[in-house]
Amino acid sequence: MDKQFLLNNSKTFCMYPWSHLMVTPEGQTFPCCVAVPGNVNHHEKNPILGNTREQSLQEMFHSEEMNTLRKDILNEKENFWCTYCYEHEKYSPHSFRSSANHHLGKFFDDIVHLTRADGSVPEFRMRYLDVRFSNVCNFKCRLCGSAYSSQWAAETRAHGHPEWQNRSAIIHADESNDLLNEVLEHVPYIELAYFAGGEPLMNDEHYMILEEMIRQGRNEVVSLRYNTNCSVKKYRQKDIMDLWSQFKSVEISASLDHYGERAEYIRHGTNWGDVESNLKLFTTLPNMTLSVHSVISMLNYVTYADFLDYMTKHLVNTDKFITQSHALTRTPEWFCVQNLPEHLKKQAEPVMLQFMNSCPEKFRGLYADRIPEIINFVNAEHGWDIWKEQTLFNIHERDAIRGEDFNKVFPELESLGV
Repeated sequence: MDKQFLLNNSKTFCMYPWSHLMVTPEGQTFPCCVAVPGNVNHHEKNPILGNTREQSLQEMFHSEEMNTLRKDILNEKENFWCTYCYEHEKYSPHSFRSSANHHLGKFFDDIVHLTRADGSVPEFRMRYLDVRFSNVCNFKCRLCGSAYSSQWAAETRAHGHPEWQNRSAIIHADESNDLLNEVLEHVPYIELAYFAGGEPLMNDEHYMILEEMIRQGRNEVVSLRYNTNCSVKKYRQKDIMDLWSQFKSVEISASLDHYGERAEYIRHGTNWGDVESNLKLFTTLPNMTLSVHSVISMLNYVTYADFLDYMTKHLVNTDKFITQSHALTRTPEWFCVQNLPEHLKKQAEPVMLQFMNSCPEKFRGLYADRIPEIINFVNAEHGWDIWKEQTLFNIHERDAIRGEDFNKVFPELESLGV
């Protein structure tokens, strides 16, 4: 088993299946967060490993499906769970797989070499935490839905969707404390804790985990990472700045797809002034770093260079800023950027390239140099004729419900015919 080859040159190897399981707010469990339905082609396979309401993390980690995944990875055999990264790596060297190997490769000797011929391993020690205990969120982003946002769920129920008529808008991965207790058992091993949502800063279990890490002295070891809408500073009696100040390092990955009124439309619930102010406050902590995570969609691609320019001038021009990442997502299909009309793709491309070429040197490697990856993805497929009707329907439907005006916010997309 060639460690250096697997970590640096393998086309399939990923540390996640040895050190991680991801849990959604509905309790559905996957090898990682990009192995969820919509990102992978499951063929005849079971689309989930299991559910935390019925099985423990230990049981799912040692399941036949996870054993097969690990065995395939070591044999350089592509596995359906990993489709998202295979597709992403056609356009970019940056993927969840490469990130996993970079951050967790130091644990290779602890567990990977113990893998048996059938892909099984002796024990599960969670090094990377990504368990989303509930869908509680104060936003209802256009590219999200009820499974990850209680605000979306409440809106869906209020407008007569039959699936939600007899359901609470708030859903939990486990109504008991079994899942939380199992996660707390892994606190001695966790090195990277990733909190997403819902909105993680409104999640009770998140605060319990931080407090247990502090109690065990793991705050000197664990790195915290957040995907957050940056709207919350205090939750009930908890001051997040006080808790964060006790940890070795904290990275805020701010969910920002644009600024101003476009940000407020795409991520409904945003008050751009508050978000920008909070980001500047968060970065006053000496142990804090900032990254920005953007979803490239039909809504922001044409003016994405404007957003990057704004960020460069107003927000990320700080020594706390470490990178900007982008999700080249295909879902929901009606907002997938590949389904933008071709004339708008051609309009945006030279503007993007101009920004890349004029961007200050210190930001080139942080985000400007990744612009060709975005362009390649955008132009790989063209689906406007297929998705036009559903795209326009979804925009009209949600605008009517929320009292918003797409054409007012996005005049550059007037030719869509909304």
